[in-house]
Amino acid sequence: FIWTGTINGLARFDGYEFKRFFSNPNDTSSIRGLVCWALFEDRKRQIWVATGPENLNVYNPVTRSFRHYDFKHLIDHPSNVELGISCISEDQSGKIYLGVHTNFGERISGGLLYFDAKEDQVKKIENPDKINIQNIISSTVDSKNNLWLVSYSGIFKIDPTGKIDSVPELKNIFRKMNDFPNALLADKASQIWVISNKGTLADYDPQSKEVKVYLFPQKIARSFNFSTIAIDTAQNLWIGTDQGMAFFDRENKAFSIFNQVNRKNSALSVINQL
Repeated sequence: FIWTGTINGLARFDGYEFKRFFSNPNDTSSIRGLVCWALFEDRKRQIWVATGPENLNVYNPVTRSFRHYDFKHLIDHPSNVELGISCISEDQSGKIYLGVHTNFGERISGGLLYFDAKEDQVKKIENPDKINIQNIISSTVDSKNNLWLVSYSGIFKIDPTGKIDSVPELKNIFRKMNDFPNALLADKASQIWVISNKGTLADYDPQSKEVKVYLFPQKIARSFNFSTIAIDTAQNLWIGTDQGMAFFDRENKAFSIFNQVNRKNSALSVINQL
């Protein structure tokens, strides 16, 4: 199945048709909320769905039902600020991490949560060093089981022991360019790739701490907003924007921008090779 989160509910495509999931007040096993903030499939094939306002749903494909978990009581925030889970990741032990953001960008602190499977509830990550991590936007787990975060406070790495470190090399790159990171992802070699809202693509080597930067041409970067990133089996990068999909060929260090699907041949066509 292909699962899609929309502003009008959760959808599932089976190759032939879509099934829509909507909240039913008379059915406690139905999904809660409407606007989808984040989607994630864990190693048990459960589908985690964060929806607004302030809902966390987990779909069990065996029982075909949703469980629901409360998390907003764990975050200190004004009553008029709507919270939402913006990203979900899973480490190699099956631990689920949840990054909390706000609907209109209001600042919050301590937005990293996790799911305690034994107690069947969401809990807050302990932060003994009291590092202020505000508004988590994106997360990824690398092959060494490190959790990486993009937040309002910068980019952080949390190792398997729970030690939290900032990544000043990346933070300084984006600060100098008056840019802000939007999403990150680890490749199979544990290189960390970060895309910014203005189209700055950074390749970070955690061992050498070296950062390589690739820039979209200014004529594209000025009019596009870059928001998400994915890596395919060839380890090339796909980048979601508000005006179509972009592709980064790692071997040739080249970008491409794709337009909408051509209805005659059902294929994406390249409109600009950069």
